[in-house]
Amino acid sequence: MKLYQALKETLSGVPLVLPYPTDLSKHIKDPNKDYYVSLYQYSEKHKRLIEERGSFKGIDDTTTDRLFFDIDSANLQEAKEQTIALIHRLIDDGFEADSIQSSFTGKKGFSLQIQINERLNPVQFKTITKTLAKDFS
Repeated sequence: MKLYQALKETLSGVPLVLPYPTDLSKHIKDPNKDYYVSLYQYSEKHKRLIEERGSFKGIDDTTTDRLFFDIDSANLQEAKEQTIALIHRLIDDGFEADSIQSSFTGKKGFSLQIQINERLNPVQFKTITKTLAKDFS
């Protein structure tokens, strides 16, 4: 099944629906603007709906092959310490260190992303990430 992902320039932008995976850097027109990529991937049916509506509204039967964690705190040092602790937890739970991508998200935190070898629906995603990140902001 062919899958798609969405890229938006700014939060209020109209989603650009692209094949998944795609080199998103080719679609960044202005590096000074914020861009957002969908966590979930979409089917051909979803692609048509997004393009018709200009939004994701009402689409909930999506899947993802990534785990994503957002660690924020008013105290940046605390967010850093929690992020490092979560990385150690993920490694202890069997994730390869090289599979964990970390990013500074600006001002108050960090994000972690892990590519996985299975597809998760939103309920599965939330259950797994909440279980793994319990005790963290």
